[in-house]
Amino acid sequence: MPGSTITKLRSRVLEGRSFRATHTITIRKIKAGYRLVSKKGKNLGTYKTKDGAKQRERQVQYFKKAKGK
Repeated sequence: MPGSTITKLRSRVLEGRSFRATHTITIRKIKAGYRLVSKKGKNLGTYKTKDGAKQRERQVQYFKKAKGK
């Protein structure tokens, strides 16, 4: 269904929009590039470009929401 709630939620995640006002993942600049860090300080990956880090953040957010279904 193109107008279903799941499709709408999925498109928001893929566009980089957050479901909540608070982010649980942050992107930090380091010497090697950019690093995704969870709220608890766990390293979720290091990327050469900020765009690469943003893309991975969207993937993590998507699968975090999909896991609960």
